[in-house]
Amino acid sequence: MTASKCPFKGSKSSCFQKHVLRHVKENFNFSEVARKRNIHGKIYVNFVIEKDASLSNVKVVYSTLGWFKFSKKSRKAKAEMRAEAVRVVKLLEFNSPAYINGKPVRSRFTLPINLKLE
Repeated sequence: MTASKCPFKGSKSSCFQKHVLRHVKENFNFSEVARKRNIHGKIYVNFVIEKDASLSNVKVVYSTLGWFKFSKKSRKAKAEMRAEAVRVVKLLEFNSPAYINGKPVRSRFTLPINLKLE
């Protein structure tokens, strides 16, 4: 799979992963409840870059947000973090799709997002 230019809008580098992870870091917002409860872990978000470079099928496929108290606030905070991961991925914009043999193709990605307050 090759592309003539980096598909991430606004980037001058060809490093796709670097820019996607920077985008997540700059745009992910922890809820106040998640901060107070120190909820951390990993969320895997799956998405498709279509032939026209748009995103589709953005969804959380797995999360490891730890074993915390099963209170309503903890469950709500985890659900908010999963929703925030989807929101941030949906903000991604691409200049171009992936190409195989010079033709644009749909490409599926699973993005692991590590969440830890520092």
